[in-house]
Parts: sequence; structure tokens; C-alpha cells
Amino acid sequence: MCILFLYFCDKPSPDGYRFIMASNRDEFYFRPTANAKFWEKNPNLIAGMDLEPGKEGGTWLGMTTDGKFAAITNYRQAPKFVDPNATGRGHLVPDFLKGDAPGLLNVRQRYFSVGDDKSFIGPQDEGGDINAINACRAIFVNYKEMRYGTRTNTVVLVDANGHATYVERTMEEDATDPDEAEWRLNTFEFDVIQETDDCEDHVTNDHVTNDTAASAKKNLTNGTTVNERDRDESTPERANHPKKRRLTNGTSSPVEPAKKVIVKE
Repeated sequence: MCILFLYFCDKPSPDGYRFIMASNRDEFYFRPTANAKFWEKNPNLIAGMDLEPGKEGGTWLGMTTDGKFAAITNYRQAPKFVDPNATGRGHLVPDFLKGDAPGLLNVRQRYFSVGDDKSFIGPQDEGGDINAINACRAIFVNYKEMRYGTRTNTVVLVDANGHATYVERTMEEDATDPDEAEWRLNTFEFDVIQETDDCEDHVTNDHVTNDTAASAKKNLTNGTTVNERDRDESTPERANHPKKRRLTNGTSSPVEPAKKVIVKE
């Protein structure tokens, strides 16, 4: 099964994180998929994309530059319960990310159900392959008989200053064995910006030159950071600029915050 680890801290220390996510995507190795990137039609949304015919355009995990995050995990069903004409659940993620509902980074009350071992197997598994079901109990799944298993790892970090790092490691298409396959690593960095009612909280200049705007778009697409200093500070403010601010650091933490570390392959 897909697995998702989440960490939240509303008031991280200066060297801590307000959000950490680590995920494994389990799927058939041959299912066509696009790597994570900023979407052309929704340039503030970063996610991979399902390219399976009839279900294309969905995704299993994604994030926006205004701090919204969404993900889904597997819902296993025995073949006799599968409706090949059903709408893919992957559209739930982009529909949420493109909507106006608040993201998890803004919500103060968060509830996540935790199931026991009895919840792992249910009526939907009747007649299913018990070996495949048991193989899916692993954190890293590798069920070679079905060419099914963990094919994408994703880590998302949002530090105390609202700087996000999005890392995806994914197995090459048509691979049959993750131990022998080539894995591609893509990294994106950006600042999380949120709407605010106070113009004084506006810390970035909304006006950019055409060259700077084009450069910013290119940088986001390539996954590199667009810094405030890259903007043209000489351009006067507009009267009705969008009111935005970067996430700000808190002064105390309800839990011991995770510390920044440098990880090298």
C-alpha cells in the first residue's frame, strides 16, 4: 500500500520545520506517469501526473505555492469489485489544490484516523491475491510477480520561514525490478506565499519586469528558487496589489521541532 508520513508544527524554532511529509507511491510499474513539475495550466501547483488512459490528469500527491497540500493512498479491491469505467480518485487531489478550501498548513485542527491490523483486510479483498495483499504490508513494496510496488518516493519540507523543498525520486518507466532500475531525482524549491488582509505584511514586490517575470516562470518550471532580490524593486507599488506574505516563524513550539539536516546521496 502507499504510505504517508506527516509532521506539523505551527510554531517551529528558527532552524525547525513547520511541515514535513514523506511518501511512497505504490503502483504498477508499467502505469504511465509524468514526473513531478509545476503544471502548465496551473503554474502554482506542483505534482506528478497520472497518464493512464481514461484517468489522465489526476495525481496522487501535490502542493501549491500558497501552502495547500493534498495526497491520496491506495484503495485496494479484488478484481471482481473493480469498475473499469469508474472515475479515477486521482482527480480529488488537483480539484482540491485548485479550489478555495484552506490547506493543511492553515488548519488548526487536524484529525487522521489510525487503523489496526483488522482494518488492513476487508470485504473488498474477497477473492483477491493473498500473496499480493501480504506483500503490500511492507513500507517499500516489491511484488515482482505482478510488477507492482513502490515506484516513487516524495519528500516535502517547509521550514520556519515558509521556504519549501519538494523532492521526488521515481523509478524509470517499464522497469521490472526496483533493485536494478534507474531512479530519477527531481528537486524544486520555492517560497510559500499566503493571502493576508494586511498590506503591511506584503513582503514581496508584486511588480516585476517582463524579463524578470519570464525568468521567474522559467525558474519555477526548472525547480529552482525565485528570490525576492530577483524582483525589480524600483517599480512603484500598484494601488490594488494582491495582499500576500510569506509564512512567518513562531516564537515557541508545542512539540520538539525537527532540525535541518543536509542529506547527500
